[in-house]
Amino acid sequence: MLQKSQEFNKNRFLITERNKHTKTIKKEKEKFRTFVINRYIEYVKNYTRVLETRFPSAMKMYRVFSIGIKDFLRDLKTYITLRIKIARDQGFSNMSRQDIELYEKMPTDMWRIAPVLILSAIPFGNYIIFPLAFLKPRKLLCSHFWSIQQRVEFSMQDLTERLRYNRAVFRALQERLDTIPESSIKEKWERIIALLGSGVHPTANDIIECKELFSKEPYNMKNLTYAHMGSLLRMHGLKKSIFRRKKLKYRAFLLLQMDKAIIREGGVEMLGSESLRNACQIRGLNGSHLSNQNMKDWLQQWLQVSQNVDSMAHVGSKKPIDKDKLASWHVECELGIITDSDCPIDGGWSSWSSWSECQGACDKTGHRKRTRECVNPPPSKDGLPCSGSDQELETCYLNNCNVEDFRKIVKGDPARIAGLNQLEAVPAVADRCLQMECPFEAIEAGLTNENTWQLSAEELWNALQCVKRNLGCPVAGQWSIWDSWSNCGARCGKGLRWRQRKCDAPPPSDARLMCSGAPLQYEECEGDQCAIDDPKLEYSPTGAWSPWGQWTDCSEHCGIGIRHRKRQCVEKHTSHSLFAWRTNCRGQHDQLEVCSSKNCNLDGGWSGWGPWGACSKTCGAGKRSRSRSCTRPIPFGEGANCFGPRTEIGTCHRKPCDVYSNTVALFNGDSVLEYNFTKRHSTFFHFYIRFMPLSPTGTLVRRDKLTYPFIQLLLHKWHLCLDVSGSSKCVLPRICSPNVLAPAVWQSALVTFTNNAAILRINDAQIPLKCSVACEPQLTNDFVAIHVGERFHGAVQEIILNFIPLSMFIEKERQVRTTNLFPAFASNIIYDKANLEEAFITLENYYYLRLPCFYKGEESWQIKLTVKPKTDNGLILFIYDDSSNWILMSLQNMRLKLKLKLGEHKSEVISSSEYQPDHWLDLTLSRKKSANILEATINNGEHLHLDLTDKIMKTGNQMFKRQNYIVQNTTEVLDDICDSSEEKYENVLYKQKRFSFIHCDEEFFVGFIPFYLKKNISEEAIPFSGTIASIHLNGALFNLQDCSMERNIEDTIQLSSRTASISGSYQETVWGKSKKINLTCFYSKTQSLFKNKSYWLFLDTGIRGIFKNTNVTWHDNGRILRLALPENKELRGFYSCRSFYNKRTRNLITYGVIGKVENKFSGPDLTTAAAVFTTLSLVIFTLGWLIIEGINDLREGHGFFRDINLTPEKEAEAVCNYIDKNIHLLGSKSAAKLAKARARRKARQLASRASFAAQEPEGLLQIDNNTEDQAQAIEEETPKEPLPALPASQCFVTEPFHQVFRCEPSYVSSPRHGSNITSPETKLTSSSSLDTSPRNLCSRLLLNRFKYSSKESLRSKLLPRSKRERHSNATQLLTIKSSTLVNLSPAQRILQKFHELRPDDT
Repeated sequence: MLQKSQEFNKNRFLITERNKHTKTIKKEKEKFRTFVINRYIEYVKNYTRVLETRFPSAMKMYRVFSIGIKDFLRDLKTYITLRIKIARDQGFSNMSRQDIELYEKMPTDMWRIAPVLILSAIPFGNYIIFPLAFLKPRKLLCSHFWSIQQRVEFSMQDLTERLRYNRAVFRALQERLDTIPESSIKEKWERIIALLGSGVHPTANDIIECKELFSKEPYNMKNLTYAHMGSLLRMHGLKKSIFRRKKLKYRAFLLLQMDKAIIREGGVEMLGSESLRNACQIRGLNGSHLSNQNMKDWLQQWLQVSQNVDSMAHVGSKKPIDKDKLASWHVECELGIITDSDCPIDGGWSSWSSWSECQGACDKTGHRKRTRECVNPPPSKDGLPCSGSDQELETCYLNNCNVEDFRKIVKGDPARIAGLNQLEAVPAVADRCLQMECPFEAIEAGLTNENTWQLSAEELWNALQCVKRNLGCPVAGQWSIWDSWSNCGARCGKGLRWRQRKCDAPPPSDARLMCSGAPLQYEECEGDQCAIDDPKLEYSPTGAWSPWGQWTDCSEHCGIGIRHRKRQCVEKHTSHSLFAWRTNCRGQHDQLEVCSSKNCNLDGGWSGWGPWGACSKTCGAGKRSRSRSCTRPIPFGEGANCFGPRTEIGTCHRKPCDVYSNTVALFNGDSVLEYNFTKRHSTFFHFYIRFMPLSPTGTLVRRDKLTYPFIQLLLHKWHLCLDVSGSSKCVLPRICSPNVLAPAVWQSALVTFTNNAAILRINDAQIPLKCSVACEPQLTNDFVAIHVGERFHGAVQEIILNFIPLSMFIEKERQVRTTNLFPAFASNIIYDKANLEEAFITLENYYYLRLPCFYKGEESWQIKLTVKPKTDNGLILFIYDDSSNWILMSLQNMRLKLKLKLGEHKSEVISSSEYQPDHWLDLTLSRKKSANILEATINNGEHLHLDLTDKIMKTGNQMFKRQNYIVQNTTEVLDDICDSSEEKYENVLYKQKRFSFIHCDEEFFVGFIPFYLKKNISEEAIPFSGTIASIHLNGALFNLQDCSMERNIEDTIQLSSRTASISGSYQETVWGKSKKINLTCFYSKTQSLFKNKSYWLFLDTGIRGIFKNTNVTWHDNGRILRLALPENKELRGFYSCRSFYNKRTRNLITYGVIGKVENKFSGPDLTTAAAVFTTLSLVIFTLGWLIIEGINDLREGHGFFRDINLTPEKEAEAVCNYIDKNIHLLGSKSAAKLAKARARRKARQLASRASFAAQEPEGLLQIDNNTEDQAQAIEEETPKEPLPALPASQCFVTEPFHQVFRCEPSYVSSPRHGSNITSPETKLTSSSSLDTSPRNLCSRLLLNRFKYSSKESLRSKLLPRSKRERHSNATQLLTIKSSTLVNLSPAQRILQKFHELRPDDT
């Protein structure tokens, strides 16, 4: 038993060790495999780098031709597209300057590169023609294959050649000078000719004044001489031809269209440096040594002339005369449907200039401005002028002014000069407080150290406000204008009337500055209400005056005032007649006199608040202050001082500080991005772009398809337009925005094209622009290729194609590791950080943001928002949880309101300060676990608090009374609840504290709330309208452009364009035989409790609000969302599944429902047809050539397939001819004669052998042996002389391409081919060889030879005879083997025979 146990343990040990060994071997193999794979991957990555290091010239040539061919093919496709547009009568009006320049240049480039491309198509022809073309690039290649240096050099050469003909043109103009009939124009033209002759450029206005000379004789195109037109053609870089006048007209037409395109695209100011040089080069100016401004000035003068001279256009105006048709013609011109030279051109604003310097007084709010001009383009041909203001003003603040600056400011103002003198009496206060803000306490502190003149702090404060802000300066009182005259003071008899004035225009700021003079003025008058008949009596018996009353107090406490007193007429008998208004007292009943107060006591009064000072921060929430002084009036005597603060501190916010800044692509008109996704095919088209336009024209995106479908989104006169066509018979009308786009403002556009409609949605509009498809567009599942930014001036922030964001950077090394799609080509793109406004997002029309919550376990959190509200009310922030608890932050009458709901308890707090609309606010909402307080902060100033302790206790009390707690540890909880002690009750509430307080449930909302949450909230919610600059969650900054943005439309949801354009994946599907599609979306691994958060979208809107009365059904089981679509053409389009996944709500998958598949053959496009035609032509040409060569080979016995065969006699004649031509190699004529005899003798022997061998093959060996013996005997008898070597050649030496040794004999009986009879030692060889041809027969005759050097001859003399003989035999043997065992050509055999003859003669 023990032995078995030991064996078992031993076996187990062995198995364990074997397993370990096996694992070790596997690991080593895996390491080796990984090492090999990594090295291979590294080798592949560095392959191009290694080739460039080892073969720099070859790689340079490869790059030149590979990049050049790509550029050429791209421009060729664009050229073909332009030709198609022109053939459709779209003209040049919709073409850009760059397209017209390409259209003008491509024919010349095509003719230049055509021979190289045709010859390179021949098999192996590219190995010859490309190096030759690389050596002569200017003659054999076009500009696509030139380097930058070559382009500059060749353009200079072309321009130099063109300028040679300027003199001829100038002489032709001079010759026709005498034929000008009108003297006035002739004098002007003579002056221009004189200026040109002296090398001075005439002005554009001088040329325009003489434009009539070119519309008639002598310089009209019809009147030019043949030589003059030829010189003009050469001056423009064109070749002379028979149809010179036609070529000149076409050249002038293209130049005019280029000029119009420059004007359409914003003028010369919108051209970059390269575009300026190219434009000047085309027009004959060398701009390589000119600055951009000089080129712009010259080109501007050219455009001025071009707009005023005869255009000689090919197409006339289509402007109708009928008024009814004229209105529709204007509309078509506005939309760009027709291209007419007479279409009105509306004015467009240029971009804003930079802000000017701040204008204003020191330490005072000033202003700065920026301007723009209506020149982009200028209005013409009854076009509308620009709408809006041409300038903008912005407040600014001038600070850091010193004493000298204020001395200049107060000059001429005595009050402020006196105040400045007071401040200078205390230099410490003056130097500091004039340059920065000083509170009243700082002045008091300054006077404690220095106060020679015993000034009070109040006086210095008033002087400071007077000097710095012109606030509260001493004002001397001035009289107001006189009031109107009063009624007569006597109702009967003579009296006085008066008028008064007050010292309040302006009122004095000090009792010592009262007005001087009388405030009262008298004038005699007479009353006419007398009841006394006798004019001498003062009063009648029926009436008497009462005593005078007391004087009233003086109207002014300080200074001169007025007081008055009265008396009454006592009537003894009152009459009740009509004349009861008469009086029985004669004289004055009212008296006024001037008075003044002896004890002048004046209470102080505050002046108005001064303007707000500068903000303490240039960005973000800061502080600012404003001041006032107790100078209206100044307290005097025992008057009371002013009550209240002298300085008020307020919050300010100039602009946001911390925003999420994206990198954008800047386009300058010559820029373009190209995307080619050959592995991504799609039938529908879905495209989103966010951009900022700076010019009124330009193409934002164009689907790269030469034929159909064609999709183009472009700017036309600041309108955003969409051109779509499905097939040649299905072209949709142009869709354009009804309103113009604001320049230099960020815009967004969503473009979709399906079988049903083309849709353009601009800036998240609720109702997009839609054009239904009335015909069958015949969309095909083609690869996706687009061009972005052609002729566009502005910036692009994001591009999304078919629900996948595209990268605007070319990053080849990252393509494998990332999912973004990269451009295949980028030209003249500048990448830079976007401006501040790019990060902003505008919420209006019920839009709101969804953002992911903080972790549920976090009990301390902070949310910070920077907003600028447009209205007084609106919901800003909403946080909720699954227990119906929520936090709401909103604006109510521009006061911040914070409200909390926990269970059944609600509490709220509102700010005391009222804020202004259209001002930035920094809002912070936070909760700290330690303090157990919910806190809101406004601009880092006012704080709002909600104490959560009381709320939790009350909520816990209510929940304790109304609910049964269900927790894991049930026994412990029940014991605690049943215990009536206070301590136990508090313990229970503490344990339930976490359940009572709100925890963010997955997402929170900014701006508004979804409809399904709004139903559960009794509070009235008003959507926020304004701008969101930034949102921070626990210090992390959100990219607002990446946030989900949506809004409520009744009981459904509509997404923003950007949110609807992002999806996890995109698939296209069709209806099958069941005539029904089931779309499936798997959104959760476990059973979800929130089914209302998962729904289907049709493009950007929930299907609940769209397909109410259709047979569309959907089902949600908590994990999978299904959608069933019956076969209906109206249901074709994009369907997205939207659900909460991975901490946020997103689009999981999007389906493109194409409809029913209809297999229709569509003909090939132009490019495919051209490629097939070229390939077939080359194949037919090659086959025809091979057939012809085969016929010649069969007919003549030689040709392309085989060489001519020589008989022994012909070989002998060839050797003899060679000897005759090279007698000097043998030394004498006798030696040559003997060599020729030997050759002929051997030829006869070989011929007889061939004839004999045909009859008796068995006697071959004997004859062969006899022949060898005879030859050896002849060689012994013949004296041997050294054979001189053939002259050396620098050409290559052809060697046998293989070594074949065969032991069996080979017999050929036909003497027709000149066959040689050989023995087993000497193989029979044919004169035809695989490595020879007629083209190299003569070359090999001279090249294949034996070379003997002087060293070998010397070595043969020094060696002993025996060794020499062995060496000679070995050499001979080797020579025989190399000559007989390898198939030799006739030329090689002739040389061999010549060398065999030489030893016989020695």
